Amino acid sequence: MVGSQLQVLPVRAPFDSRAEAPQPLGVVGAHRSRRPGDGTEFASIRPFHPGDRLRRIHWRVSLRTDALHVVSTRGEEDTAVLVVVDALADHGRSGGVDGASSSLDVAVRAAAAIAEHHVRRGDRVSLRVVGTGGETVRYGTGARHLRLIQARLATMQVGTPRDLRATRSSSA
Repeated sequence: MVGSQLQVLPVRAPFDSRAEAPQPLGVVGAHRSRRPGDGTEFASIRPFHPGDRLRRIHWRVSLRTDALHVVSTRGEEDTAVLVVVDALADHGRSGGVDGASSSLDVAVRAAAAIAEHHVRRGDRVSLRVVGTGGETVRYGTGARHLRLIQARLATMQVGTPRDLRATRSSSA
């Protein structure tokens, strides 16, 4: 067909991360929080301190030790990942899917892989592109959100944003 457009999503680069992230089991992502707080996940039993909630008293341990002890929990939090892509310049020549990769090709493939990794883990992901179009995608989750991020990555343009370009005033 003459004149029809076809949108091609970025090729996914292999990506796997074992890096620590905030870990709230059962909240949004599949991570556990390392921070103590007012949550539902058990952290430890510790001695009572002024200001602790009375409903947190662990009576079995308190009776056994003759001192008040409370149950401490982990704070509930989720992981929000912001993927930023620099599209101010493109170095090298792009040879397409099977050819040589330019710097922007590598950045787009890496951003797509990182976004996919975190979306599949249940984390909230956002995208910001620094360049001509200034594409942004708000935080979200799920396969539909991942496709939206990939579509934005596929339509990126290289160049300086309009607000950073030097403008000449017409008045003399």
